[in-house]
Amino acid sequence: MLKATDCHFLVSTSHELMQYGTFCNKTYPKPSLISGMGHIKIKDIRVQGNLVLILSKDGMVYAWGSDKNGLLGIKKSSYQPKPHPNSTLIDYTITQITLSESRAGAMDSQGRVFSWGGSVSVPTLAKLRFKASKIVTFGNKLLALCESEKVMGVIEPDNSVHYVKEVTDVWTTETRAVLKVS
Repeated sequence: MLKATDCHFLVSTSHELMQYGTFCNKTYPKPSLISGMGHIKIKDIRVQGNLVLILSKDGMVYAWGSDKNGLLGIKKSSYQPKPHPNSTLIDYTITQITLSESRAGAMDSQGRVFSWGGSVSVPTLAKLRFKASKIVTFGNKLLALCESEKVMGVIEPDNSVHYVKEVTDVWTTETRAVLKVS
């Protein structure tokens, strides 16, 4: 179960998404299937404030809620009342998503990384020198790890990238990024 402000999100054993509580000024007094998501099987869900980012089992990314940081991934929109597929990522099979207060990211099956948030309101391909194996957000940065080459790309808000060598894994908390180095 994940909590967004005053709303709880649950994924059923059949991978359907349900919510209860208050989300974006609407109250759900008991667990209810989310409209428009009944046919979609959930692989991952990320929640930040009143924003929800979903990864389906077939590799599609959906977003909805209220956001002022460009994290919906929809150009010129700060509110989406229902789950909306991200049209920029529709041609890619996304395998991982990540979300923070000011940054969102997605990685596809080929190790390509997409980043958005802030002044970049739609997913944009990061210009990495490697195929990523893991992504995490840390504040307004997106961290992309390539375990086989022991390198991590730090993707800045303007989508520029710098690299940290000898990194074999990375974890984040609200206030820290922890790197495992070789």
